Amino acid sequence: MNTAATLTPLIERQQQRLRDLREDAPDIAGIVADEVWDRFEREIDEYTEDGFYFDFAASTKMGLSATLSSAYDDAFERHVSKLFATLEGALHEAAPDVAGFEEGASIDLKGLRKGIKLYFRADEMIGKAIDAARPGILRALFAADPCSDAWDREIADDARRVREKLQALRAPLTALIRQETETVIQSGRIAYGRWLDDVLARLGGGVAEADLAAEEAR
Repeated sequence: MNTAATLTPLIERQQQRLRDLREDAPDIAGIVADEVWDRFEREIDEYTEDGFYFDFAASTKMGLSATLSSAYDDAFERHVSKLFATLEGALHEAAPDVAGFEEGASIDLKGLRKGIKLYFRADEMIGKAIDAARPGILRALFAADPCSDAWDREIADDARRVREKLQALRAPLTALIRQETETVIQSGRIAYGRWLDDVLARLGGGVAEADLAAEEAR
């Protein structure tokens, strides 16, 4: 089998996909952000549907932050990791015996994600939103009897305020997710493009063309 003849057209198609990905990245990041928010919003409703107790504010923040983190990991895997894995898998399938084509060899998305501040900033935003919903000092001094209807109304009102404050995070949180996700996609696109460039050069011939394609991809 002529490896160069087999792989060169495939690599060139992937380089074009990387150029397209430069324009597609914002849309992909938007899909990730919307999916994460939908799951996060459902979790907000679950935490507040039966009233809210500020004694458990810290655990609520922890739970919501964990949900957002898990939702982001799942959405990122579906829409970003899978995209690069598909590209890489096509090369591996076309030339499984070529050195350097081991799956996962070309790009370290986990490493690229270590630099993002999404989880820390989201956790901070969630905590501030819950704190902003706390009742005033007078409510604390003249709290209703826990066995009274007034108490039920108070915790229901607390839940409403917490829900409103958390739902108000939609715009800033989704913007943060889009920004961080697009940054990783673009970094991954460049890293994968450079790896393709190296592969094409190792195949021999077309080195100048590879350099040009990589430059256009950036």
